[in-house]
Amino acid sequence: MNSIERISVNDQKALLQKKLDDRTNLNLVTNSNHKNAKENQVIAFDLCKGDLKDIKAAAQAFCYWSDNFVWIEDPEGEDISDKKIPFLLWDFQEKAAEEIIDAIVNGYDLPIEKSRKLGLSWLVISIFVWGWHFHGWNLLVGSQKKENVYKAGNTKALLIKALFLCENLPEWMLPPLREKKDYADLILRHPKHGASLAGESNNTNFGRSDRRKAILFDEFASWEQTEKAAWQSCSAATKCRIPLSTPNTRGTNCHFFTITKHAHKENLPILKLHWTLHPIFSEGLYFDEAGLPRSPWYDKECKRSSPQEVAQEIDINYEASMAGKVYGGFSIEDNVVEDLEYNPNLPLYVAWDFGLDATAIIWLQPDIRTGNLNIIDEYQGHGNDGIGGDNIMHYIDIVQSKPYKAAVHYGDPQSGENRSLAAGTSNANLLRKSGIIFRSKRTRIDNRLAAARNIIDKLRVSETCSLSIEMFVSWQFIKQKTGNTSVPRPAHNEFSHLGEAFSYFAFNYGLKKQKIKRTKKRYISLSGVNI
Repeated sequence: MNSIERISVNDQKALLQKKLDDRTNLNLVTNSNHKNAKENQVIAFDLCKGDLKDIKAAAQAFCYWSDNFVWIEDPEGEDISDKKIPFLLWDFQEKAAEEIIDAIVNGYDLPIEKSRKLGLSWLVISIFVWGWHFHGWNLLVGSQKKENVYKAGNTKALLIKALFLCENLPEWMLPPLREKKDYADLILRHPKHGASLAGESNNTNFGRSDRRKAILFDEFASWEQTEKAAWQSCSAATKCRIPLSTPNTRGTNCHFFTITKHAHKENLPILKLHWTLHPIFSEGLYFDEAGLPRSPWYDKECKRSSPQEVAQEIDINYEASMAGKVYGGFSIEDNVVEDLEYNPNLPLYVAWDFGLDATAIIWLQPDIRTGNLNIIDEYQGHGNDGIGGDNIMHYIDIVQSKPYKAAVHYGDPQSGENRSLAAGTSNANLLRKSGIIFRSKRTRIDNRLAAARNIIDKLRVSETCSLSIEMFVSWQFIKQKTGNTSVPRPAHNEFSHLGEAFSYFAFNYGLKKQKIKRTKKRYISLSGVNI
């Protein structure tokens, strides 16, 4: 594990002031109005470029370039004039930059765990632009959504950050980039040597297009469903993968945690950048009775944020950030299984949950021999996709198309009585005509969820069931107001229909097992035979 030591607040501030003075002086002597501007510009360009054969010298060159010529955008600036600020690096950012440049040049993966507001996304993007411009690196940046990769006006978008850096460099250092020719949707091409700085959103084939010097996975803990496939698909495309993230509500149930845990366990390169390294956040640093660091800034953040938000955004605490999970006992490491397929020798159950916005179906097989409960298949249709919605015939076709034997069906016994707008008759009638009869007993949602949580330790989910895995990882209870003593309810969102379907199965399957057990006990009592 790569360790970065904190320096004093006063030393940090002194360094920052010196950098600001040096930047002012350098910009004066490289300004076109200066009599020796051309010569000074050549010298400055070479100092910014550095020599990649010496990592320390290369890192110093990057820091020189950032401190003297790079501008970034501060979204928290009070007015327009405050939003554009010089990127004067703090001491911890300089040390992190050297580690990142070393990983890129020498070709190894470098996971980065961080507290929020440390400027790490800007730092990595700046390093990428520096390597792209001065050394011709071909690079790729990725995020969980396309709008966080490239979208005009979105200052969080990675390539918008890169474009902002380029547009604010002096023209003698980098000629202006031309729209459509030098930059377009999801790519920047260097106007002189043609190197590319490309962007892509999360998908199973992420980064497979061509070779890259390095690939950034920004806020990797937030990538859903295909993050493992995206990570693995890049192994042949680059020697340097940089997953960068704070923990989020998925806690330990994300591939980012798996990567960082492996790095810590095997003593592989990893950076952990805690809020205490920041000179402003750590001013007035003290330690509480438990020996944990605090400061006036930290105390203020604790007052304006929930304990869960503090855990994930500031403390880099994966376990605490999982508070509020509906299925908190679920673990990708323990519950997700490769090569889990349909077994014709095991009983089959199908769990449903109907809705106007989405309808979800899960196929499950209990294995009496091992005591495990296997989720082997899934389907979810959406009301706005023009296919699913309330069209019950679509879901009947999906079930009947599966190469599985007849199953026992569980679901909401009332929703099946709603009329199908598409078919003109009740869903229940259409289901019965197709041989699908629901054998469910109705109960409160908290009873269903309790039954579901009781069998999580026996649950095995096929890795192909990415929607169900994400539901178990991400579905949360609605945050209750202070003083509210009512039973917490789970959020209605993209995960709720799969979560409800599983709860219908869990409750009714539990009742069936109890009935079988009672029947068996009566049989033993009447016969007098112990089996």
